[in-house]
Amino acid sequence: MADATGAGGYYPPGGGYGPGYGPGCGMSLCDRLQGCVGRVITVYVGEENVPVAGTLHAVGSNFLEIHRTTPENTVHEAVIIPLPAVASVVIPLQQPMTMSSSAAPGK
Repeated sequence: MADATGAGGYYPPGGGYGPGYGPGCGMSLCDRLQGCVGRVITVYVGEENVPVAGTLHAVGSNFLEIHRTTPENTVHEAVIIPLPAVASVVIPLQQPMTMSSSAAPGK
């Protein structure tokens, strides 16, 4: 019977799953979120998954800064969230650009 160490076993040599999946490889959460600065996101925080929605303003090595407006549109807030408190992040996909009938060529 073959062992599971890569010598004819179930896993590839080295025990990895291919490039970018090993320790220290691939994009970290910070790297991924830095590409989303300026976009509207929702971050679920803590064990209770409290939603915090707003515009991602900054990403540090251990925090997120989200700018949001209160429901009454009277106060602008900067919310600093430590990364260890983040349960999940929802980033809406960008909508594909469509041509309106007024912008179509020949109109």
